[in-house]
Amino acid sequence: MFDFNKIIDYFKSTSIPQNMLDRGQLVLNNFLKPMKTLFEQRNVPQKPWSEGQIEFLLQMLSNMDTDKDDKASRVGEREARIASSLHLKLQVDFV
Repeated sequence: MFDFNKIIDYFKSTSIPQNMLDRGQLVLNNFLKPMKTLFEQRNVPQKPWSEGQIEFLLQMLSNMDTDKDDKASRVGEREARIASSLHLKLQVDFV
């Protein structure tokens, strides 16, 4: 499993300077922190999320959908109908 909290460990043997790796880890942790808080505290966040954070979370959840299982029948579900530009982007304009 890939641990985002230790992503810089994967780059230790590269020519990327340690200070840049540390800064990258800090930025990534700040980006992921609202999602971590959401799952740990099960609360709606007080501070608004960026569109990128929302998209990342929805994409991650979408990748967990049963139609992504290569060992299953891969039949997509249609639980809800919504209209938003983000939804269209995630569904590749498939409506």
